[in-house]
Order: sequence, then C-alpha cells, then structure tokens
Amino acid sequence: EIRENQSRVKKDHDEIKEDHRKIKENHIRIEKNLGKIHENFKEENDRLDKMLKDISTFNQEKEDMENEIEEYIDNMNVDETVRLLEDLRPRKNYSVLLGCGIIKILTNLLKPKRSKK
Repeated sequence: EIRENQSRVKKDHDEIKEDHRKIKENHIRIEKNLGKIHENFKEENDRLDKMLKDISTFNQEKEDMENEIEEYIDNMNVDETVRLLEDLRPRKNYSVLLGCGIIKILTNLLKPKRSKK
C-alpha cells in the first residue's frame, strides 16, 4: 500500500512537473506575442504621428498661402483688380453669358415697381 501511494505520488509529481513545463512554454509564447503586439502598436503609432505632422504642415502651408493671397488682393490697385476680373471672365462661353443675361432680366422684372404719383 505504501509503494502504491509512493507510485501515485511520483506519478502526480511527474504530471505536475509536465504541467509546469507547459505553463512556462505558454508564458514564453505569450511574452513573445505581447512583444510583437507592442512593436506593431509602436509602428502604427509612429505612422499616425507622421500623418498628423504631415496634416499639420499642410494646414500651415495652406493658411500661409491664403494669407499671402489675401494680402496680395488687399494691396492691388484698381487697374490690377480690373485686369484680374477680366482674366476671370469666361471667354466665348455663350451659355454663361446667356445665363447671366436671363438672371439680369429676371432680377429687373422681380424688382418692386415704384408707384407713380
């Protein structure tokens, strides 16, 4: 009976050692996977930081250009303004000219009439 108990205890002890070995292997595997996950998060975070910097740079450049254009327009004289407007006017675009004419006619027709006294 003692030998049977010793045999059972040894068998249980061996099973515990095997379970412990498997737990250690799983622990090592989990640490490796966590390391990979951490590295992936770091790479993704770095990529997002770069995108944010690029967006910030773009927005700053856009704002600078808008300010330059605004300053240029503020400093234009009458002749430059007229020339700019002439350059922006559609050339030989009769549908646009016709549309503008129709809008002008409708605007005149819809103006409240002055009562004659």
